[in-house]
Amino acid sequence: MTGPKSTKVIVPALISQTIYSLRDSRVMLDFDLARLYGVTTSSLNQAVHRNLGRNSAHSIPARYGAQRSS
Repeated sequence: MTGPKSTKVIVPALISQTIYSLRDSRVMLDFDLARLYGVTTSSLNQAVHRNLGRNSAHSIPARYGAQRSS
């Protein structure tokens, strides 16, 4: 059995600094979200792709997730 998860307080000002305006939409970049959650960007992206097909209240609707190719 693992121990209790640690909680981390995230200051709202830190979150608002990572929200960008792009074509009249407010967006957050994956590396900023990963930093807020304390995981790597690749781990965050894997979790998003893994959960896209699941029918869950916690899944990310398609209109909220987009990926830009380089």
